[in-house]
Amino acid sequence: MVPFIYETWGWRYIFLLSLLFLPYAWVIYRHLRDSQAWLDSRAARIRDSRPPPATRELFHPAYRRRTLLLFLGTFLYVFAYGATIMLTPYFREARGWDAREAIELVGLSFLIGAFGYVLAAYFGEFLISRRNTIVAWCWLGGLAFGVMIWFARGWWPTFLAFSAMTFFFYGAYAVMFTFIAENYPAELRATAASFASSLAVELGLGLGPFALSWAIGVVGWAAAFTWCAVLPVVLAGATFLALPARIPAELAGQD
Repeated sequence: MVPFIYETWGWRYIFLLSLLFLPYAWVIYRHLRDSQAWLDSRAARIRDSRPPPATRELFHPAYRRRTLLLFLGTFLYVFAYGATIMLTPYFREARGWDAREAIELVGLSFLIGAFGYVLAAYFGEFLISRRNTIVAWCWLGGLAFGVMIWFARGWWPTFLAFSAMTFFFYGAYAVMFTFIAENYPAELRATAASFASSLAVELGLGLGPFALSWAIGVVGWAAAFTWCAVLPVVLAGATFLALPARIPAELAGQD
């Protein structure tokens, strides 16, 4: 659909596709409910006249190490993720592909990558821990990305490597947010998610493309992607590996 819209009406109309997801906001409003653990925690806080959790509580000695590691791991991951925004221009400028070839490759690879989200959720829930899933998916995604940048030539080899990259690299986020939240008690999870996830995501998405754009002019496309995407996502996996594989016993069951 995107290549057709691009060639028929131009690139601006591509963004109208995002409007298709607006009705989903009603589905969330209508059917998504807060967890009982959070409702009980809020009721207890109101009953005891306690103030809402403050951000500084994330740096209490009991949580400080995990807060810093979760923030750093998420930032590195999204920094790398943000750098991949430049892949379509890369295919056009560095490889000389036309717009249709580049857009079709990115779109089809993203479609295959959607299955990586599902498999990551399954592995994290039933086979191995969420932490180990994040680590494995980051490292395998980084490896596939490196292979695509340095070794894959031609449309089909690039498509296969890119699909493996999106499957693992992007799929890691399916369990990352849940893993961040479950490392804290119910009443602190929203605050932790806003710092260790949302803030890290915004910083990473802002700095990743900026750093890549600067690096391209210094070392070229391949080396720039290596330093700004492959290396950060591998380091993100190593950062999450420094956290416990299982959530603390006192937090188990707070869902």
